[in-house]
Amino acid sequence: MNNSNTNYASFYFPNEGSFQVLCQATNVCGIGSNAYINVYAGSKSSSNTGSNVYPNPVSGTLYIDIAPSAVSNVQITYDVRLYDSQGNLLRQTSTKGGTIEFNVTNLPDGIYYLHIYDEVKEKPEIQQILVEH
Repeated sequence: MNNSNTNYASFYFPNEGSFQVLCQATNVCGIGSNAYINVYAGSKSSSNTGSNVYPNPVSGTLYIDIAPSAVSNVQITYDVRLYDSQGNLLRQTSTKGGTIEFNVTNLPDGIYYLHIYDEVKEKPEIQQILVEH
């Protein structure tokens, strides 16, 4: 059977922040189960710390490179936290810049969220991390 229908979705988040999108598929067989997708909407210029997170997906060690930064000749301290999809804090450390390593070998496969806080901005930079073994 040739179905020429194209399904798509478009989202607009007028404000910066974290949002949850509910997805549910319906076809001739019925209605599927709910799936939730967490989304962070923010401007790169207002939330980017100059960090580089790799590899993603990760199976062993997650590396977080944070470029040292200075504001008014004061070195900024970054608070780096890894959360699971339920919001449980799994890893946390602080740095003034450099490379941080989080061992994720004992974490189950899934989506996790890396929050990088600094002393300047109110909201953290948030990156989605996929753990796959």
